[in-house]
Amino acid sequence: MKKGGASEENESVTKKSGGVLMHEKLITLMNLLMESSKPIPGVGIAEHLKLSRRTVINYINEINALAKNSIIMSSPNGYYIDKTAAASLLHTRQSAVPQNYQERSFYIIKALLINHIELINIYDLCDELCISLSLLKNDLKKMNQSYSFLKVKFVTQNNCIRITGDEKSKRQLVNYILQRMQDSDLIDIHHLKNFFDNNILEVILKIIDTAYVEKHYYINDFSRANLLLHFLIMVNRIKSGNIISKKTSDTNNYPLNNTSEYELVNLIKNQLEQSFSIMINNEEYIQLYLIVCSNSNYNMNTFEALNSYVDQDLLHFINKLLQEIEQKYYLDLHREGFRVMFTLHIKNFLFRLNSNVTVKSPLKNDLRNTLPFLYDIAIYITDRLINEYQITSSVNEDEISFILIHLAAEIERNKIIEKSVKCLLFVPKYLNIEQEVSKQILYYFGNQLVIIKVLSYEDSVNDLEFDLLISTTRVAIKSNHKIIYISPFLTKSDISIINNAIAEIQNTKQITYLSTNFHNYFSADNFIISNSQFTDKCEPIDYLCDLLLKNGCVKEDFYSKVVSRENSVSTGYDGFAIPHAISLDAVSNEIAVLISPSGIKWDNQNVYVVFMMSVSPDTLVDFQELYAGLSLLLTETSVIGRLRKCKTFEQFKEILLTTYFEV
Repeated sequence: MKKGGASEENESVTKKSGGVLMHEKLITLMNLLMESSKPIPGVGIAEHLKLSRRTVINYINEINALAKNSIIMSSPNGYYIDKTAAASLLHTRQSAVPQNYQERSFYIIKALLINHIELINIYDLCDELCISLSLLKNDLKKMNQSYSFLKVKFVTQNNCIRITGDEKSKRQLVNYILQRMQDSDLIDIHHLKNFFDNNILEVILKIIDTAYVEKHYYINDFSRANLLLHFLIMVNRIKSGNIISKKTSDTNNYPLNNTSEYELVNLIKNQLEQSFSIMINNEEYIQLYLIVCSNSNYNMNTFEALNSYVDQDLLHFINKLLQEIEQKYYLDLHREGFRVMFTLHIKNFLFRLNSNVTVKSPLKNDLRNTLPFLYDIAIYITDRLINEYQITSSVNEDEISFILIHLAAEIERNKIIEKSVKCLLFVPKYLNIEQEVSKQILYYFGNQLVIIKVLSYEDSVNDLEFDLLISTTRVAIKSNHKIIYISPFLTKSDISIINNAIAEIQNTKQITYLSTNFHNYFSADNFIISNSQFTDKCEPIDYLCDLLLKNGCVKEDFYSKVVSRENSVSTGYDGFAIPHAISLDAVSNEIAVLISPSGIKWDNQNVYVVFMMSVSPDTLVDFQELYAGLSLLLTETSVIGRLRKCKTFEQFKEILLTTYFEV
């Protein structure tokens, strides 16, 4: 795989697989000092490494920066190293090499789609990943299973890997991978307790919870943690004397006190001031308002308020920057709530640099290694800001980490949205009733749906992606999506209608996932119709385990693990059984099917269809989605009876994938 050359100034660090790997000469320098029993003069190090003394000093400074402490120190006799700390640093940097299937798949996708490498030589790739060719081929098979629903395929030809699919699908793949790889507890409250004063944290959390309950506003767990993080930073900044300068304009110039959120924001402001003996000035107050609104799905006027508060040149630059990020990294950051939060942050970022104000980030040491891809984007954003605003002062790691926090928070929110029902709310504007309707819906269904937009005009529905349209009035919108009608004042009947619509949409998504990915898990090779008279469940279990083993789907010990699981709790249900191993360590995700028209005595159940599941831990999340759809189908009263009578694999497939939509 070809890589771009590094410049002389930063050749000691090479970007690879989204992480930071130490340059060979840095490692050689550290090993030289670790092997020496006495200090080595700088000139001796320079001669050994064939470098200038200035470069040696730069390398030592860089090693100390990577270690976050001085592990190489100077003495009158030369340089010496803290050998324990050095060994730990070397181990940490070596661990940046992808260690499992998910990390390797991310590495390959990043190389193909972000680094824009059209072809990757499979042997070079094996060397880079330190894996065998057979393991690489198995990874590619899993990747084709995992990502087939996005209509992309990883193809090996002439010993090179390339990706096929249209551009939209490839961009969706990058976005999907980015969300799946975001496993950090970045905005988890328990994680925040490791970095902030717990007493301050608990007080702020109580203020948030009390205010939202008292003013009858809904806030989901993610938004609650997001608000907490912003308020922690705000309080700590003000308490340490880092006050944003006041403007001459009065708060009343902004449309704040005419909104339904005004009382909520005011309550939070007063509680923060009283609890921490601080003064929140007009500038801070406006941002407090915008932050609260941006973490509440029902706000309507946030961007309008932002337009009257932030310089138009900055707004234009932010829009341009977000477009560049989408084109370069395939990351969509155009959601209004994110733009508000991010624009506010950049406004303050520029203010701090111009005023030589420093804000410390307690999370910065975690972020660079935990979220390397997002760190790259944060660096890109920082560079663009430096160039656009001709910034001459240095930008520290704290500021970069704050930008990264915004990126990671948006990805986490997108993950929540992806699992939720996406809803459009159509409410004619009158006396701010649209806000009240939105607030009521989220109060009851905030953990199940996300209101992506509130509309007042029918023609504004075009080009919006959604699952459900809720309207308080009859609309002439032609759409294949679910449309339901409710009263402007939510009744018990309305709640029932919304609840049923959500359940229907979620069920349809599960069945659609099963249909789209059917061929990745079911095959004619692992399908059998048997007219044998099985005496008990052990015989069909043995038969299917042998079939999966013969087809290379499981390991030799699979049968014993299935029996162990079955002896613990029976997997037989009314008409079907789903036996599986007690541990999830199969070679690949496969579902072997055995149909017994005459039935099998499975403990206390009569079973006619057996689904033997082999589950690979690398793709467990994908498999769980498919399993949810399969379980939903099997609860339909007619499906087992119809499967029992099928004669071929194609009939089995047709019955499984059409039954739900016929009911």
